[in-house]
Order: sequence, then structure tokens, then C-alpha cells
Amino acid sequence: MRGAVQLERKRDIDFDPAFGMEQLEDIGWTSISTSKQDPAPGLHAIRVLSHWCDAQPDVPDRPPRAMNTMESLAVVSTESMQHQIYAEVIHAITLLLPKLAPDQQQRAERLIARILSGIGDHETIF
Repeated sequence: MRGAVQLERKRDIDFDPAFGMEQLEDIGWTSISTSKQDPAPGLHAIRVLSHWCDAQPDVPDRPPRAMNTMESLAVVSTESMQHQIYAEVIHAITLLLPKLAPDQQQRAERLIARILSGIGDHETIF
């Protein structure tokens, strides 16, 4: 039995891409939040997630997981009043939406409706 299972002390993004997405979400959230308010790492995290979904479209769980991350980053960008992050999240979602399965697209549309309520907080840019 032990020969059939490989145990590691840490997670590896080569075998567990969700771990990499979790790490990017944590980096993005922390840097965007009011505790740091540093948009550069957040913008980079959003762009990496979008690119990651484009680079390997055959991995079906990436776009839905990325959409969840985008929702979290949209919320924190509204809370910290970082309009450039909010705009980047909206842009990333428009790129991810066509890559989703039809049932996931419906869920994404509900997600978009929820995060668009935050646009009023950024009215000076739109």
C-alpha cells in the first residue's frame, strides 16, 4: 500500500494547481487589503491567474476556481477603494467567462451581478 501512495511534506503546484491558485489569492488579498494597500502584487496575481487559465485550457477546474478568486479580489478592492484592481478583475472575468462550461457561465453571471454592486464605490473612475 505504501508503494502506491506518494506522501509529501508540502503541496506542489505541478500536481495540485489549486494550491497555486490559493497562494495567488492570498497574496492578492493581503496586498490589496487596507492593511497594505499595495496594488502591484494584486495586479500581478490577477494577471497570472488569467494567464494560467489561458495557458492550460484543458484543465477544467482552473477557470471556475479563478472566478472564485476574482470575486474575492473584487470584494477586497471595493473595501480598500482600489479602482485599478477592481477594473483589472472585471477585465479578467471577461476573459475567463467564455472558457467556462454553460452551467458555470450561469454561476459566473450571478457572480458578476454581485460584484457589480461595488461599482458605486468606485464612481469617480467610471
